[in-house]
Amino acid sequence: MGGHLPAGTAFRAATAGRGHCTAPHTGARGATVQCHLATLKACAAWRIHITVTIKASTGTLRDQANITSVTPGPRTGNTTTTTTTKITTKITR
Repeated sequence: MGGHLPAGTAFRAATAGRGHCTAPHTGARGATVQCHLATLKACAAWRIHITVTIKASTGTLRDQANITSVTPGPRTGNTTTTTTTKITTKITR
C-alpha cells in the first residue's frame, strides 16, 4: 500500500497492524508512505494508521492510497481508495 501525502501536511508517523511501513522523516512534506503488509485472508482487512500535521485551520484534505500485490486479485478495478477530510478549528478555553 502506498500513498503520497496531501499538500499542506507534514508526516508524523505510520503504523500497520500486520506489517511495517517505510516512511519519510518526521516533518517531511509531500512525501510518500509505503506499507508492506502480511498475507491477507479472504474477507479480512488490514489497519494502517498514518498521522500528519496540517498547516491549514479550515478546508478539505483529499488523500489517495494505491494497493499492489504480487498475487493479482480477481477484481483489478478496486486497488485505489480516496478519503476526504474536512478541516475545522475548535477553540477550547
